[in-house]
Amino acid sequence: MRSFIKIYDNLILIAIFGTFVCVLLQVFIRFVLHISAPWTEELARYLLIVVTYLGAGTAARKGDNLGVYFIRDKMKGKLLGANSMFISIVCIFAEVAYIVGAVLMMKLIYKNTALTMPISQAWMYVPLIVGSIMLIIVSCHDLYKGIRVLRTGNTEGLSRGSSSPFPMEEGATEVVC
Repeated sequence: MRSFIKIYDNLILIAIFGTFVCVLLQVFIRFVLHISAPWTEELARYLLIVVTYLGAGTAARKGDNLGVYFIRDKMKGKLLGANSMFISIVCIFAEVAYIVGAVLMMKLIYKNTALTMPISQAWMYVPLIVGSIMLIIVSCHDLYKGIRVLRTGNTEGLSRGSSSPFPMEEGATEVVC
C-alpha cells in the first residue's frame, strides 16, 4: 500500500509540475515569441483536472478534506463510530456512482478528441476513476475503524479531521491517519 501511495502522490506532483510548465511555456510563447500555442492552455487545464481528482484522494487520506465537524466533534463513544460508519458508507456509494458515471461518459465520448491535441477526451475521466478508487480505499478504512469503535467503544485512532475551522475541545486528541 505504501508503494501505491508513493506512486499516487508522485503522479500528483508530476501533474502539478506539468501544469506549471505549461503555463510558463504559454506565457513565454505568447509574450516573448508573440505567437499562440493553444495546446499549452488545454494541456494545463487537463492537468489541473488530474490534480483535482487525484488530490481529493490524498486530502481524504490525510484528513485534510474540507468538512463540517462541529456535530461530529460533539459525539462520543459508539455514536462516533456509528457516525463514521454512516459517512463512510455514503461516501463509498457516491464514489461508486462517480466511477459508473465516468465509465459511461468515457463510452459516450471516446471518439471525441481534444481540440488542440490528438488525444481522446475520454482520458480525462481516468483520473476521476483513480481518485474515486483512492477515496473508496480511504472510506473502507474509515468504515473498518467505525466498526471497531462500535464493537469496542474505544475511539482511539479514529480520524478527527484536521481541516476543521473550529479549535478542538480541551482534552480531545486529534489523530490523523
